[in-house]
Amino acid sequence: MRFLSGSEEILSVDVVPAYIYGRNEFKDEMYVVPELVLRGRRARRRLYDEVARGAHVMQWIKSDPRGYIAIAAQRDQRNDDFRKSVKFVKAWRTSCKDMDESFPLKSFHIEQAVGGYFDTHLDCDIFDAVYEFFCDLPDLIRSARYPDRADRRKKIDEYVERLTDADRTLVDQARDCFLIKLEAIEDSVNIGDLLTACQRERASIVEEYLFDSRIPVLTEERIRITATVLPRQGGFRAYVLNALGLIDVDRKIEFRLRGELPTGCTLSWKVKNDDSSTQPRGEITEHRTYSDPEHTKFRGSHYVECYAVRKGVCIARVRQAVVLREGQ
Repeated sequence: MRFLSGSEEILSVDVVPAYIYGRNEFKDEMYVVPELVLRGRRARRRLYDEVARGAHVMQWIKSDPRGYIAIAAQRDQRNDDFRKSVKFVKAWRTSCKDMDESFPLKSFHIEQAVGGYFDTHLDCDIFDAVYEFFCDLPDLIRSARYPDRADRRKKIDEYVERLTDADRTLVDQARDCFLIKLEAIEDSVNIGDLLTACQRERASIVEEYLFDSRIPVLTEERIRITATVLPRQGGFRAYVLNALGLIDVDRKIEFRLRGELPTGCTLSWKVKNDDSSTQPRGEITEHRTYSDPEHTKFRGSHYVECYAVRKGVCIARVRQAVVLREGQ
């Protein structure tokens, strides 16, 4: 059944036959339903045609929708952030489907993954659940892990075993783009912008982000760094790089923390060259930048970031622009 507004489909509902085959531990009815419930909309239409032509015999599968509803209700009673977290991630998925209809991540899979986190972290909040889901997402789409309540021999996420490399790349790049935006947030959060789907292909194989190490950014303190341009033969004196970061090619820069390190913190550094550079870099190293001092070689807009990390959380960060001027 399709519900239209003019020619635009607003809602569609598939009505399928089912019969009761038993009850679950909540004493709710369990059902057997036709296999088409596992198919997407287009695949269902093809299946209808194949069955009508006699080219396919409809298979029937066990289903326990009421059991899943009961489990979700229990999770929500323990922590009402559960449903909020699921809705948040599903809203992101909807945006991804709008961006690319072939986006393969399934809604029910999301609910079970988020629910599993709430089962093991009873007091977690929305940020924790959403962050952990996105950190886990590359693994979630590479192997099935959630048994089907109605038939333990099967898994509800078996579809991930059939995904192509292109399917997984699509999800990985959308996931990276979300986490990059989340990691860049300073004070105010525009949820609409955060949930708007996008894709981000890493500029190099060494490019890293804090979320690769499951380090969330929850800034509560401030740090500052000093970028000292070292002297060079030929009358080039040392000076401190300003906020604009304009500098010539073939100079060396020493990056250091200015002032005291916040109590209980360690420092990490990221050097990111312009994406158009032949060496875009993007690695994250502890204590010092990877090449200390750094050597200016490639024209473009680069940056160096410093992170103060306490107990696995980035509590302060600062960025220094490094812009190699054209024509120098």
